[in-house]
Amino acid sequence: MDVEYQYRAAKLALSGGVNQYLLVSSSGANPDSNGSYLKMKGELEAKVIALNFPQTSIIQPSLLLGERADFRLGEKLASTLLPVICKLPALSKYRPITGEQVASKMCHIALHQTAHNKLQYYRLDELFNLN
Repeated sequence: MDVEYQYRAAKLALSGGVNQYLLVSSSGANPDSNGSYLKMKGELEAKVIALNFPQTSIIQPSLLLGERADFRLGEKLASTLLPVICKLPALSKYRPITGEQVASKMCHIALHQTAHNKLQYYRLDELFNLN
């Protein structure tokens, strides 16, 4: 369902004349992944890319920090451990960030992405200068 709802939203946007589509995906998204979450995000990316928007921006953050309506034990543990573990240089690209940071960068992308970039990926370490 996660893929289908977001894919439908993208199709509606395209049919409504939207020229630039920004998709929040996940670091490590891959349609061939063994993990269900990363596989789902990879499948969604592929389906949105296939819609052929004039411009597509795929934002791939790591764990998003912030309040949740429901309790998720895995995310709670990760939000506690990842900031410490990701101090290691090789793991800095997996550093968790807030939803507000992602939204701010999405606004920046929407306003400043040039027309010659038909498909652009924004990975956490590149986009947020966390190194």
